[in-house]
Amino acid sequence: MNDKYISIITNFGCHYTCPYCIVKNNNLNIPKTTINGLDSLWLETVRNQCNWISLSGGGDPLWHYSEHKDWYDKFFEITEDLNRELHTSLPNVPGVPYEAFDRVVYHLHSLEQLYNIKRQNCAIVRVVFVVTENFTEDLINRIAVFCANVDGCNKRKATEKELDDFMKYRGSLMGKE
Repeated sequence: MNDKYISIITNFGCHYTCPYCIVKNNNLNIPKTTINGLDSLWLETVRNQCNWISLSGGGDPLWHYSEHKDWYDKFFEITEDLNRELHTSLPNVPGVPYEAFDRVVYHLHSLEQLYNIKRQNCAIVRVVFVVTENFTEDLINRIAVFCANVDGCNKRKATEKELDDFMKYRGSLMGKE
């Protein structure tokens, strides 16, 4: 069976620090997440033949995690036999059972955040950066060097063309050609 995903967009609130906000930038109105919203999850995964559940946010899924533990308890119970993926910009939140996820994808925007990522007990940890105008070629290289020195890291280095295209794009944002 090919992997098939169902995505849950949570809205437990927001820290308003992501460099790119999919909700704000696409004018989405995500209702507040409730425990009752999980009632049809199992039926939908069966009906759509999904084997992966992906959590991401209209506000970070881990925002105020301890206040939403009942929601997560029900989520983990419903999805016990499925693969679980978490997208978050909040690394190392106390009390989160990272080992219950098969993949955790961190959406970061600084090298300092990368330094704070701890390999959790989940099968796969991925890190994604949204490249913004404050990224320099040096910063991108420092991120690449850091990742190159992490054991078990799937290393994908930016090509010269990608870096060149990035620097041209960055220059055009800053009014330089």
